[in-house]
Amino acid sequence: MPVSDCSIAEQAPAARTESTVLPRRALVSVPPPAWTEWFTPRRFALILGLLIVANFASVLLGLQTFFLRDFGYFSYPLAQYQREI
Repeated sequence: MPVSDCSIAEQAPAARTESTVLPRRALVSVPPPAWTEWFTPRRFALILGLLIVANFASVLLGLQTFFLRDFGYFSYPLAQYQREI
């Protein structure tokens, strides 16, 4: 079986080493931005919870609903359906 012109066996030993094919790269350490130290997952959850409470306080306290009589639109037909089964 003939060997082709571009086979590894015909190349010089220096061409087959890994250091000549893939140059070594130094890893550079980049410090994270300052906001990532403060903005942790717990603080994000706290901020999100506070925003939800601030926007929907009357709904969470039971003073209003999202839609006029939405409890009746969901609860009564569902209760009737469950009774019929």
